[in-house]
Amino acid sequence: MTSPFDEDFPSVAAILLGGHPPDEIAARVDQAFLARRYKRAPGPAPRGYPLAPGEWVGALVTPLPGEPLVAVITSDMGLFFEHARWVSAAFEDELVIAWKRLRGDAAAVAKFLVDGTPLWKDGKDPDHEVDWHVPAKPSVEARLPHRGALPETAAGASAVLAASGVLRPFPRDLVCGAQERVLCWIERSSSLA
Repeated sequence: MTSPFDEDFPSVAAILLGGHPPDEIAARVDQAFLARRYKRAPGPAPRGYPLAPGEWVGALVTPLPGEPLVAVITSDMGLFFEHARWVSAAFEDELVIAWKRLRGDAAAVAKFLVDGTPLWKDGKDPDHEVDWHVPAKPSVEARLPHRGALPETAAGASAVLAASGVLRPFPRDLVCGAQERVLCWIERSSSLA
């Protein structure tokens, strides 16, 4: 399957979840960040403020039209898979997909997580968020939760996200649609906190 994104499409990433309404997912995502090193922020950092990596994070929670899925699009591409682990841990015993495509890459990578742990991946990634190499297939001993409507591959996730029309770089102006929710956090140690 060819990528629905051309090489000039900006870097994008999304966490895909199913089985819950968007408001419940937004509440759990919020709690996942608040349980770590963040507190809520009223909006983006002031223009021109030199943010440290991970100092401010935003998330757009949006349902996928025509699909029983919700995407969580986060602002920090560098910490995306770490943040996906936090979100996955908030959905105990459920399969979560963390999908990422960098600008200029022909193919995306998808990591399949349960309880905050990436069990397997489809695509190439150095796996910096964990201390091991994430395998290309799940272990035969792994008890996998029901996949539901979640895609089976990175290409499948690419197709679902492209068809939905929701995939875009994180909105800098924080304007969103009627069914979307925007969440913002700032590190507790930030001078902006």
